[in-house]
Formats: sequence, C-alpha cells, structure tokens
Amino acid sequence: RCESVQMLVTSRRSLQIRAEWVIALSGLSHPVRDSDPSDAVDMFVARYAQQQRDLLSPGEVDAVRSLCRLARGLPLAIELAAALTRNTTIWEISQAMQNGFDKLTATMLDIPARHQSLRMVFDVSWNRLTDELQRILARLSVFLGGFTAKAAQDVVGAKPEHLFALCHRSLLIRNNETDRYLLHPVIRAFAQEELATDDMTSRRHAHYFLGLLVNHTQPLQQDTPQRSVAAVEAEIDNVRLAWQTAISHRQIDLLSAGLTAFSIYYQLQGLAREAEATMQSTVDGAVGWGDPGICLAVRAGLELARFQNRLSRYRLTIKTLHTALQWASQVDDAWAEAMGNVFWGESLWRIGEYAEAQNRLRHAMAVGQKNNHSDIMGWCHHHLGIIDDMQGRYTNAQEHLQNASGIWRRLNNAQLLSVSLNSVGLVCQHQGDTPTARRAMEESLALCNQIDYRHLQAMLLGNLSILSIEMGDYADAHRFLQEGLDLAIANGNLTTQGDIYVNMGRNYRLTGDLEQAVQHLERGLQLAEFISNRTTQAIALLNLADVRREQGKVADTKSLLWQALAIAREDDLKSVQCEVLIRMAELLGKDARKEAKQYSTEAVSLAETLRNPRLVGKAKAIDGYLQVSIDINQ
Repeated sequence: RCESVQMLVTSRRSLQIRAEWVIALSGLSHPVRDSDPSDAVDMFVARYAQQQRDLLSPGEVDAVRSLCRLARGLPLAIELAAALTRNTTIWEISQAMQNGFDKLTATMLDIPARHQSLRMVFDVSWNRLTDELQRILARLSVFLGGFTAKAAQDVVGAKPEHLFALCHRSLLIRNNETDRYLLHPVIRAFAQEELATDDMTSRRHAHYFLGLLVNHTQPLQQDTPQRSVAAVEAEIDNVRLAWQTAISHRQIDLLSAGLTAFSIYYQLQGLAREAEATMQSTVDGAVGWGDPGICLAVRAGLELARFQNRLSRYRLTIKTLHTALQWASQVDDAWAEAMGNVFWGESLWRIGEYAEAQNRLRHAMAVGQKNNHSDIMGWCHHHLGIIDDMQGRYTNAQEHLQNASGIWRRLNNAQLLSVSLNSVGLVCQHQGDTPTARRAMEESLALCNQIDYRHLQAMLLGNLSILSIEMGDYADAHRFLQEGLDLAIANGNLTTQGDIYVNMGRNYRLTGDLEQAVQHLERGLQLAEFISNRTTQAIALLNLADVRREQGKVADTKSLLWQALAIAREDDLKSVQCEVLIRMAELLGKDARKEAKQYSTEAVSLAETLRNPRLVGKAKAIDGYLQVSIDINQ
C-alpha cells in the first residue's frame, strides 16, 4: 500500500477517478500588446540562446511576439519554432506560421517521436475521436474568435454532449465567465484541413452571423445602440469572416441586408480604415455579378465614400462617387443618387469648393423631397448649415442645423443628432455665445459617450478645448486636446488630427511655450495641406503668424498673414478673413497707419456682416485706435 503517494500527471483528458483533482492548463502568457510581459517570449528567447549566440534585434523581437501570439503561448509550438532558428530566420518562421503550423517540426534525438511535430500531436488526438466527433470538430473550425453553444448548434449541429466530449479531450476550450467556446489556433488549423471540400458549414456560418447584423440594424440607429454594438463586438471575428465568405459565394441578399448595420458598427467604433478596406472588397466583388450585384455595388460604394471622407481622402471620395452615381443611374436608385450627392457635397466643402458643394446638396435635397427621404433631408440641412457657418451666415446656419436636429429627433437617431448638435455649438461659438456653445457641445458629447461614438468624440473634445481656451482654462483645454488627439489617431481621422494639432499650438502659445507652439502648428499645417483642408490651413497660418509676431519676426509674420488672407478670400472664409485683417491692422499700426486703417475698416465691415460681437469689438477697437493716431499725426 502507498497511501501517502501523490502523483502529478499531465494528460489531454482527465482520468475520471474519485481521488483526482483536475487543474486545467493553458498556454504560456503571450503578448496582446508589444509592451506586455510574456512567458512565451521569454521561453523562445531562452531556447533561441541555445541555438544562436547573437542577441535578437528589435525587429526579430517583434517577429517573436507575433509567432507567440499565433501559437497562443503553446509551449511545444514555441519549442519547435525556436529549434528551427538553426537554419531559418525568425521572420520566415513567423510568416510560415501565418499560413499554418506544418513547418513546426524537429529532429532532435531527445524529443519523443509523437512530439516532433504539431501535426503528429494532433493526429494522435484526432484518431482517437469517433467519426461523429471528428465531423463536429472539423465543422467547428469554421468559427473564428470563439462561439456560443447556440451558434455551434445552429451552424454545426453540435449538441452539448459533443462540446463536453471535445472539452474533456482538451480539443476545445470553454470560458466559464463568458460561456463561450474556443478552438486553439493550432487545433483549428489542422481540423480545418479535415473539412470536406463540399461541406456547406461555411455558408451556414455566413447566414448565421450576417443574420446577426441584420437583426441589429434598427437598434444600431436608435438612441441606445450600445447593446447592439456589444453584441456585434463579441462576434466581430466571425462577422468579418462571414462577410468575406458571402463575397466569395456571391451571397448578394445577405451582403445587402447586413450592409447598413456593418457600416454603423464601423462608424460608432471609429474603424474607418478597416471599413474602407471592407467596402472596397465588396464593391470589387459585386460589380461583376450582373444587375443585382450592381445594386449592391452602388450601396457599398456609398459606404466606401463615407469612410474615405472620414479618412480625409476627399479627391478619392469624389472619384468613388462619380462611379457609384453612374451605377445608381443604371439601376434607377433614387436614394443612392441623393446620398451620393450629399457625400460629394461634403467632400467639396471640405476642400473649400463651397458653391459647387451647395449645388450638389440642393440637388440631393430636391431628390430627397420628391421621394420623401427624411434622412437625405437631414443630411442636406446639416451640410448646408456648415457651409453657411463657415461663410458667416449664422442665422441661416442655425436654421439649417435646427431643421437637421429636428429630423434626427423624429427618427430617434442619437448618432446623427450628436453630429448636428456639435455643429450648432460651433455656430454659437462663432457668434461669440460661449455658454450656449458649451451646452450644445456637452449635450452632443453626452450622446457620444452614451452610444460610444468614437469618431465624433475626438472632434468634440477638440471643439470643447477651444471654448476652454477662450475662457482662459488652458490646463482643461490641454486635457481635452490630448484625449481628442489619442482618439483621432486611433480612428485614423486626419481632419480632426490636424485641427487638434492647431488648437494645441494655440494653447501652447497662450501659455508661453512658443517652441512647442510652432511644432504643433506646423504639424497641423502639414496635415491640412496633405488632405487639402484649406480652412485648417488658413487657421494654422494665422496662429503661426501670432507666434512669429511674439518672437519679433515681423517679415515672417507678414508672409504668413498674407498666405492666410489669400486662402480666406479665395474660399470666402469670412470669419478667418476678418481675423487676418485685424492682425494685419495691428501689425502695421505703427509704421503704416493708412494701410493699416484700410485693413481695419474692412475688418469692421466684415465683423458687422458676421454679427459676431467678439470680432466686432476687436475690429472697432483697432479701427478707432488707428483713426485717432491718424488724426493726431495730421
């Protein structure tokens, strides 16, 4: 008898005896982010040191992190990968693992034959399964990123007892906290090879997860979309895979039905770059599928244009829309014709072509009225309001934006309401009504936070920083700006990045840090020039002129002001033009009073046209001072 003996046994399945204590083992910790500590990376580095004496370069360390992520910390996979470095570079091993795990083999004499490749390890477990479990496991390999028991039942036909049996054999992992199942990438890769070529599981997978998108289309457009966003986010890897499967199999109805929900999910999550790629692949596929495919290509093309605008690729957006509108005419899609002109109008005003933008938007409004498309009417009012605001027609701007907000409220669309409320706040700010501007922007930000609308959150934080600067709260402004910049960079939003860099530069100037001010203003100017955002270019030049003036660089100041004035006059940016004229009058007031007086007189006239109390006060102050100086001199 050996009553005091204790045994520590590793096995792919439990022994199923009463005295057994089962401890589930997982892989070594592996890095999700590059800064994460990782036992898997440490193990690879230790094994690599036995093969090579050289230290790993930073690039090689990145490749190690990548292969450890691919292996999900599986010790045998890492051991075999490290052994391959005798004859193969780490980059080649990492690249090969992205296409499968067959390359991971070893011939070392002290490794048992059954452990000399991951394929051999899998084959041992596979051959011990019944035919039914083999079929279930192979079909479960269609899932990516985990799945629920319901999804396994509906897509694969897997019953609870099947899932239990695979978990018991360590071929499937169950997360008790989320009640989801996961196949290790190695097992998934080998199980997928066992799937019959004529198996229809991948199509059932596409139907299931694109059906999930369709079910959330309406909730995503209402005032509490966060539950739907969370539901889609939990299955996003499966949704992405399902979308590509549907493209491969020309499942037009599925793609058309899920398009709106997928786009709104991308918008709310700020995933403009991924959305652009997804919509481009959809257009590329659909355009060759006859008339039904053209209908899908039109709608996907509009969504592609939406995200190209988000990414500040305005010229490319116009090119995309030119093709999409030709297709829309071909299939007589009136809504697409109107929405395409809305996006086209937005692209045009963002590059300073205001008159043509208004023409596009008025055409879209006419089509929207004729076909009773409320959403088109809302967007037209919104963008026409922005143009009126930028050109100083504040009463018209408020009327358009209030009309847009009313439409979004009637449609119960919190996302679009937050967009128009932000613009209402900007108009109030331009009119000098800071308290009302702040209330509108805070209401908009509250809606954004409620629905987790990341794209607009960044823009709003930048706008709120302007109000804080005007109130003299520079620390609060810097906090808003840094949060907004982090979001804008994560979202790939170059327009907002440029605006925030300019506002940061202004904030640094007002706190006396002129070196940082120049760096941030020049970065904002570079971004604005890159995306042809002439409004931000003019504002950046104006603020750079303020810095150069404080540095005593008069010639540079004049040059920058002239550049800003040229853009403002050419694009009819009245508020910017007024600011520049005031600066010119102040700069020339000592040495060229008569010339300065011409600028101040023009500034007063513009400020009164704009009905902006702040600008009127500044313009009249410098104009009065110059008039007194001229009178005394005479």
